[in-house]
Amino acid sequence: MTDEAPRSPNAKFDPKHNPYRGSDKENEESKTYAKTFVFSENRKGRDRSKSKVYSEFQRMVPALMEYEVLRHDEFHPQIAKTHALLSDLLEDADRLEALAKQLSEKVIKVQEDAMDARRTREAAARRSFLLLV
Repeated sequence: MTDEAPRSPNAKFDPKHNPYRGSDKENEESKTYAKTFVFSENRKGRDRSKSKVYSEFQRMVPALMEYEVLRHDEFHPQIAKTHALLSDLLEDADRLEALAKQLSEKVIKVQEDAMDARRTREAAARRSFLLLV
């Protein structure tokens, strides 16, 4: 609790006053504000240069980079060949899409013709039934 006197019910409301926080003046020194992003010495992180894993990794980096360059040179002809085939593959894909569209249109036309034939048969059956009755 605070050492402030309780407010009377007739007192005017002050939006800046918070009875649960205490006096702003006495807590001003203990407040911390995030104004800068400078970390203290103990927040810099550990020194990894003495780590065996880190030093082993640092020793292996040049060899790994050279290995990756050699792999790129090894696969470069295969990549070039794939790029050359890409236009043919795209043409084949376009041709297959057009063919699929044509087949879909044919299927729809056959279904519509089948429905028309069924309606014609049903109409003929109704007509013959009405003639018999």
